[in-house]
Amino acid sequence: MLAVLSGQYPIEHVHVFNHLDGALEWAEEKLLTQHKPLPDRNITIEETPFEELLLPTGLELREVELLHGLCTRENYATRQTICQEGAPSDSIYFIAMGLVSVHVGTRSKSSPRRAAFHAGMSFGELALIDGGNYPSSILAEAPTVCYRLLVKDLERVGAQEPQIQI
Repeated sequence: MLAVLSGQYPIEHVHVFNHLDGALEWAEEKLLTQHKPLPDRNITIEETPFEELLLPTGLELREVELLHGLCTRENYATRQTICQEGAPSDSIYFIAMGLVSVHVGTRSKSSPRRAAFHAGMSFGELALIDGGNYPSSILAEAPTVCYRLLVKDLERVGAQEPQIQI
């Protein structure tokens, strides 16, 4: 800071962060782009098809298609809240595109990030176990597409299709 105040270091090179997590993420991205430049800065990130999101589950294609029919495709803007801490947990989310972050505590968008999930991952599985409230807030960190599956729909189908039962 003394170097900035004395004029030895330009102020435009100084970055201030509210949380250590944000500073670490910024530094990591800076290092990655300096040492492993991306071939094209305008890369379009494609949405992962729903069927590919459930490949590791061992379900048959018919069963995956059945679950797909129960889901709603939802789009979230950057910094939009997907799940609010304390709200009833009634859904499982499959991330098809984008990045989400987990925030605990202040129920605010300014609370520190505890974890991040990207395309191909899911969250909200606790709704299957206890059906209580979401223990954290989930925010979109980039334009994000999720497939939302309501637990009540999964339970209803599970009664008819034992192989996809909870």
